[in-house]
Amino acid sequence: LPLLAAPASGGTRMQEGTVAFLQMVKVAAAITDHKGAGLPYLVYLRHPTTGGVLASWGSLGHLTAAEPGALIGFLGPRVHEALYGEPFPPGVQVAEHLLAHGLIDAVLPAGELADIAARALDVLCADAAPSGQ
Repeated sequence: LPLLAAPASGGTRMQEGTVAFLQMVKVAAAITDHKGAGLPYLVYLRHPTTGGVLASWGSLGHLTAAEPGALIGFLGPRVHEALYGEPFPPGVQVAEHLLAHGLIDAVLPAGELADIAARALDVLCADAAPSGQ
């Protein structure tokens, strides 16, 4: 079966510790195996998706879409400002900016997700369909 992930994570792995981090590695490995078996994996990034979730399984999709205006990035804006003493430039971690720079494939409202996912799965599963269908 195809997988559809819809993560929203503000970097909680840092607070949860090593065990949670290792589980994230296992999730990414399972998704890699799933894709290796020729099965589709679609990702719909929600607000916010930052940290290890984006850096691992949140960015492994055959197709990666995001909700409009979603904050997406490895470092959250507060962490970046704490580390570097200045904020990110406005809008740099917004879904629409990441679409314009090729990090994600689409920005779409949740109400359009089912139609787009169905169309993507038609394409991704075309080779798996029995002949004559």
